[in-house]
Amino acid sequence: MASSAILSGGGILVSGGYASKNVSSVKACPRSACWIYHPLTEEWTQIASLNLARARHASVLLSDGRIAVLGGYHMGATASVEVYDPTRNEWEVVEPLLEPRYDHSAVADGQSVYVIGGVGKSIIGNIEILPMPVSSSSLPV
Repeated sequence: MASSAILSGGGILVSGGYASKNVSSVKACPRSACWIYHPLTEEWTQIASLNLARARHASVLLSDGRIAVLGGYHMGATASVEVYDPTRNEWEVVEPLLEPRYDHSAVADGQSVYVIGGVGKSIIGNIEILPMPVSSSSLPV
């Protein structure tokens, strides 16, 4: 299962998911490939790949126009978080979640990202609140 989020510029970023089962494996493999779908032209553009292949993750638009991809499944649950900068076509690994999770939801309100539930997690009792991820390139030196 891939994840998607609407870009502030109007496209839809689709990330990860499962690759087709290969002949030597009975399991589908998480993938790192990402695309942007352009609804006006009905065209797809492949973009930079995730640093960590994943499926069953959550994606959310951040207030600065970047997209955060949170958690997911990669040989088990992962706490990994990556942020895509559409102006640079680059993914950056940022602070991970407090605990690994997949099959969860995420929403942002402009100040925080709320990560909700996931496999083995209670929706009501397991909300992780993250400050908006900050790019390492925007941190003071």
